[in-house]
Formats: sequence, structure tokens, C-alpha cells
Amino acid sequence: MKQVSTRNESLRLDGAKELPAIDVQFGACRAKSDGHFFDIVDFRDRRIERWHTPNISIAQAERRLRRDVKPGRFTGNPDFFIKEMQSTHVVQRSRQGVMFVSRGNFLNGSSFTMIDTRSATAAVMIEDEGEEPYFYTATGGFAPDHRRWFFMRWPLSDSIAILNGETNEAHCEIGAVDVESGRIDIVHRLMNDDRIHQITPSPDGRYLLFTSFKSDMREPYPTVPPDQDPVGYRRSHDGGIVPKAVVTVDMRTWRHWQTEVPVPVSAHMEFDPKDPTAFFVSGHNFSINHQPNVIIEGPGAIIKMRIEDGRTRVVGTYAPGDLYRVSQHVPFVYRGRTVIAVTNTPNKLDLVDGETMTLWRREEMFPYAPLDFSATGSCIGPSPSKAFFSINPSTDGRFVVLESSESFHVYDTDEARFLDVTLPRDLPADAKGTGHTRIVGR
Repeated sequence: MKQVSTRNESLRLDGAKELPAIDVQFGACRAKSDGHFFDIVDFRDRRIERWHTPNISIAQAERRLRRDVKPGRFTGNPDFFIKEMQSTHVVQRSRQGVMFVSRGNFLNGSSFTMIDTRSATAAVMIEDEGEEPYFYTATGGFAPDHRRWFFMRWPLSDSIAILNGETNEAHCEIGAVDVESGRIDIVHRLMNDDRIHQITPSPDGRYLLFTSFKSDMREPYPTVPPDQDPVGYRRSHDGGIVPKAVVTVDMRTWRHWQTEVPVPVSAHMEFDPKDPTAFFVSGHNFSINHQPNVIIEGPGAIIKMRIEDGRTRVVGTYAPGDLYRVSQHVPFVYRGRTVIAVTNTPNKLDLVDGETMTLWRREEMFPYAPLDFSATGSCIGPSPSKAFFSINPSTDGRFVVLESSESFHVYDTDEARFLDVTLPRDLPADAKGTGHTRIVGR
């Protein structure tokens, strides 16, 4: 790994004194023109710990993609996908105070960064000039004891070959970083499709699960906006998204198997906090067109899966027909009940019973017109500034802190309402949030 500069600053969480005690800490990625910074937002101690790092060059990977991907093989705008390679997606902080920053929104990033907050040092995992670039997962995962942080990677050349239609699989490696020493070991190799978004160990440490963020259309979208070719957009929508699978890896035997997700674009998965064999996968059901826009293809779902007897199977689905998925879902325990908090684009928060997979509560955060699918069967995903993309439940489940592109808001689970307090994110004028938040320790 290559050493990079880092610096820290501490800020008070303005406005938090008006809130009740909320025990939640989460990491958030931010970007500005001259670098990135990563906030550990602590509602318990009412402060933000901010760590800065410089921009990481993706020049070598960008040159390869622009030179070697055949014309028309990107299923969307190549400028968008390449730009998103450098975008930071999540920051995950271990119990020991070591932070891991993963990159890549929509297309994977070509590096990750490790920040040791105890020694105020940082290093980036990226190739040297002339070496083969790699793509890395956009979200890694801590072992249950937090001694290791897992990631996946595969050669950029394999992704280029897949884009060009020359192969269907990449030479994937599962890596583990020793959180204390920073030593990196490749613990397993397997062949799989690329564009792997998240890898997460099971709570008992036996299994690794990973998910795909591929949203390739069987019939690619036209290169013009929907109103210029509604027939072409309807044709693409009707063709549907190519389905992908969740992959389970048994770390005792290193056997792995695939389970197809019934609603496409899984991307995010989270384990049930009460049942270590069960986890929840998000069926996002969206794609990207050439403008670029997020195109909602139809209702999404939260799918409950269980690992048992050497297989992984679907055991429940929350799919009410009016759930539109773009970002996070987070399970938590509230008064003994497993609840899954789900962003429902653009203006609703769904709280789902994790046992029955039925709606427990739906909260409207602000008024918004219903999404209109009438023209093409699909809909450009709305992104009003008030829309929430990140969810952070408190330790006891009493409160849920949500982040929009403007501010933090708090939902009171006991009172079933949003509190009348809005907190600023304390970002500089030229900064913005990227990716989504993640609870400290996850």
C-alpha cells in the first residue's frame, strides 16, 4: 500500500443540543475539488470527527477503459461510469479506530484507502504505473472479531473483456486486511461475473456473501433522452434487466454457490441482527441510461434469504408494488422486533417487519407527486434535495437518523413521527456527500 497524507479536525454537531440522547455513530463520505474527507458523525457525543485525504488518480485505469472498450459496449454513458470510479462510496470504521474507504458508485473503484485514526496515518491500495489496475468492491466487511476487513478485486482487463463480450467471468480474488498490521492476504480465488458491489461476512464468521450492482439491460437504452425516443425506451424497458445472483462462500470448505435474486440489482445486503443465518437483500430494479439518469424500471423489493444445509434460499419478500429502491436498507432491533428501515424513493420511509416481511409503518417525509411510468414503462428517478439516501438507527432502535443532500433529520420510533429539528451537515460550500452512510462497526 502507498502512504498518503491525512489530517483530522473535530467539529461540534450544531443543533444537536435540541435533540434527546441518541446513541448512534456512523461514517459518511464527502468530496470537494481538492480531495475527500470522511466524517464519523457521533450523535451520542454530539460531534463530528473529520479525516481528510487527497484525490487518488485513476488516470491509468481511465486510459485503459477509453482505449480498450469497444464503441457502444458501455450500457450507459462512459464518462459517467468512469467519473464514478473515483467517487467514494462508504467509510467503515472498526472498533479499534481503523477506517476503510471504498470507492465506486455504479462502476467499481480502482483503489481503497485505509486510515488509522490512532496514528493519523493513511495508505491507499492501488497499482503502480505500468501494473495491471484492479477493480475493488464498493463496500467491504469486517470479520465478527474485527481483526480482518474483507474486500474483493479482479483485473480491469477482465472487466474490459466482459464489456466487449469476449468472456462472462473475471478472475476474482477475496482479500483480507489485518486491521492491526495492515498486512493484506489473498484468501481465496474464484471465477465470477464482475461489478461486485458488497462483500460481507456472516455473524458467525463462517460465510462470505457478495452481491452484484450490474443493471445491464437486455436491450440497451437509446442514447437520447426518453422524450426523444419513447418507443425505444419502451422497448428497452420491456426487455428487462439481466438477472444476477447473490453468491455465498463457505470459508470452511471454500465451496461457493449462487442464488438468483427474484427482483434485479441486488447491490446491498445486511444480516438479520437476531438471526445469524438470515439476511436481507435489496432488489433495486433500476438501470442507468446515457444522460446519465437513474431509471426506475418498476417496483423494488427487500428479499429475505437464509443459509442452511449448504444452500441459500429465499424465505420471504417485501414487495408491496409501490416500493422504489435507490439506496440503503438497514435492519435493527426495536423492542424485540426486527425492523428493516428502507428508503422508498423519493419521499417515504418504510419500516418493515423482518420476521413477517410485511409493512409495519410507512412515513411520508414530505409531499411529492406519484412517480409516472405511463410514457415508457420506466421512470427517471427523482432526486429532490429533501430525499433521504442514508439510514442510521440508534443502538436501541428508538431513533433513526436520516441524511439528505441538505441535512440530518431524526425519526422517533416511539412516537411514530419526525422530530421538529433539522441539523446541518457542516459541509464546506464546495463539498458534497457521496455514496451512503454506514453504522460504525459494520
